[in-house]
Amino acid sequence: MSAAKSGLNLQALRGIGWRLWDPIGLNPDAEDRPLIDDEYDGYLLKVAGRMRSGASADECAAYLLDIEADGMGLGLPDEEASRHRAECTAIAIGALIEERK
Repeated sequence: MSAAKSGLNLQALRGIGWRLWDPIGLNPDAEDRPLIDDEYDGYLLKVAGRMRSGASADECAAYLLDIEADGMGLGLPDEEASRHRAECTAIAIGALIEERK
């Protein structure tokens, strides 16, 4: 699902991803960020789509944890920190969806 189809502002969604999730630690303030700005788009759009289809923030946080651990192959060396980032990201995306209704 694209941001346009979801009715979401892609820049706002990216801001959430960079500010709250960023599991790779690519540093959103780096000068080369325009080259990597879309790094997490697919994952964030999937979370937004799932939430619009009725998934809970907990379910979406679990998806983000799975992506970080297995999809990206990072594992969860600090599971508590990873869980916190995923939960905050899912909650923020849910709030973004709610404000767009």
